[in-house]
This record gives sequence, structure tokens and C-alpha cells, in this order.
Amino acid sequence: MADSNRVPSDLVNPPAGEPNIPGGLDSRAYQALKNGIHRYLLDKIDLKEIFTPGDQIRPQVFAVIQEVVSRLNVPFNGAEKERLALEILDEVFRLGPLEPLMQDPTVSDILINGSKRFTSSGLACWKKPR
Repeated sequence: MADSNRVPSDLVNPPAGEPNIPGGLDSRAYQALKNGIHRYLLDKIDLKEIFTPGDQIRPQVFAVIQEVVSRLNVPFNGAEKERLALEILDEVFRLGPLEPLMQDPTVSDILINGSKRFTSSGLACWKKPR
């Protein structure tokens, strides 16, 4: 991992938005925040290590993500910070927003038809909250 510990100021103080996303951010600001954390990770992590067999690097990356998330100047509670950190970890190592659906035994199919988030279980289909 790279040795710089400075977190960019735009990550620490993201813009305010709507209350439908943790911390009162709107979906664009929330995604911009996640993108900024991804860029920060790219500067900190040796990408060759991510593609090595095993899960040795995963806990180290999670610790870096948690450190960055803990510095955010948004009113996230502990559970919201943990959710954000886990979402980013899933985006780095797994299937991102599809991961919770893949782990849900009640989800039988996942159909992707654009950027809107829907899920189905059996014959039912509903819009997933962001």
C-alpha cells in the first residue's frame, strides 16, 4: 500500500443533499463520495496485491476504507458508516450493488436493464431502496 495518509478535503466535507441517503446526501452526492473514496484507494493500494490468491489483502483494504469513512464530515451514524464501508468493499472485491442480492436466498433472479435498482423473488418484482 502507498504511504500517503492525507484524505482529500472533498471527501471529508461532501456537499449536503436530500435525506433519502445516509447523512442527508442525495444519490449523486453519495455516489460522488463513493467515487472519491475509490480514487483515494487507487492511490493507496498496490493493485497487484488485490489480484493475489486468497483474502489476505481484503482486511487491510477494509481498514483503509473504515479510516476514510470515519473522517467524513457528514452526520452518518455508526451503522451508516459501516454500510458505506461494506458497499465500497463489495465494489472493490465482489459484485458491488449486486452482492446483497446474490447473498439473499429469497432472490431467485437478477435482471439488469439499466441503472434503476429492482429485485425479484419468485414472481414478485419490486424497486430496491437506495
